[in-house]
Amino acid sequence: MLPTAKLSRRHFTRTLAAALALPHFAKSQTGSQLRRPRFNVFSLFRPQRLMLQSEAPLILHLNQTDAGAEFHRIPPAVLVQISTLSGNQLEISSDNLTITAKAIRLTSTSGEDAAFTLAVPPPALHGTIRRRFQGTLEVRSILNELQAVLTMDTEAATASIVHAESPPEAPPAYLQAQAIVSRSFLFAANAGHHGFDFCDTTHCQFLREPPPTGSAAAIATRATMNLHLTFEDRSFAAMYSRSCGGHTHTLADLGLPIGNYPYYAVDCPFCLEHPEQWRREINNAPRSERERLAFNRIHGWSMLPSNNFLQDGATQQGRGIGHGIGLCQLGAAALAADRYTADRILAHFYPNTTIRPLDG
Repeated sequence: MLPTAKLSRRHFTRTLAAALALPHFAKSQTGSQLRRPRFNVFSLFRPQRLMLQSEAPLILHLNQTDAGAEFHRIPPAVLVQISTLSGNQLEISSDNLTITAKAIRLTSTSGEDAAFTLAVPPPALHGTIRRRFQGTLEVRSILNELQAVLTMDTEAATASIVHAESPPEAPPAYLQAQAIVSRSFLFAANAGHHGFDFCDTTHCQFLREPPPTGSAAAIATRATMNLHLTFEDRSFAAMYSRSCGGHTHTLADLGLPIGNYPYYAVDCPFCLEHPEQWRREINNAPRSERERLAFNRIHGWSMLPSNNFLQDGATQQGRGIGHGIGLCQLGAAALAADRYTADRILAHFYPNTTIRPLDG
């Protein structure tokens, strides 16, 4: 019999009824409320120009210092363009406004979260890249690139990540497990960024638009609200990957130091029978996980999909996508389809852990 993650049945039932990445290993936290995470959005596109629009009025805050701040009201539906200038300056322009600043902050008229659309115009990939967000937005120019940092509600961030990270048509139990895992990462991870907590790529977790209120991802997030994983009464940044190739890895397997949770090698029935297989031709392919990530950062993130491969000369025959630590997303979705509950899924991939509410 599989071990079961520990949570009082009354609390788990009540909570459910309410409805890649390698961090620098987590700081220990217990009984603390989750911070409002800050995300560097559109980080893959390295934009030099952004476009912003909202159906409600916004307040543009300029150069906030102890000596005071300058404010501008942006009317509804007005298109605002933000561009880089030399000297790490910004130019902000709209129909009746052109100003420069070192940094800006956008909020609602009450100074709180606002709903808006942010876009990277052409030549970004295949045209305009546009996403809806809810939060407060800070923009600055660093080395002639715009850094857009979104501060948002934790549960909204969790729902957005679950929606972006999950396999299509994933069962509800899988989505609930993914929500708990993603929230655990947001709570406990220190991803090593400066000026923000997380990027919106697989280095941390995918962050895209928030899902619709009645979507499966939103329902699963609401069902597990405030729940995260702990080990020996300590929070940890729960890691996960797309597919494990048949069994998950320990940290030692990949040459990584042990943090707040040791991770265990567990079998994954789905990936044992249906492994994602790949073949590459790479001279001197790296073996440790940090070397693999460094290699892929230079040559492309799909160049070496995982460390789970056999070497034959310069040929790699591999299985699995990602580091294979913690939750296997395809394996977890298959367990959910086989009527595993969220707590059983988590107990399988994270043995000896406890599901707890963040407020302790």
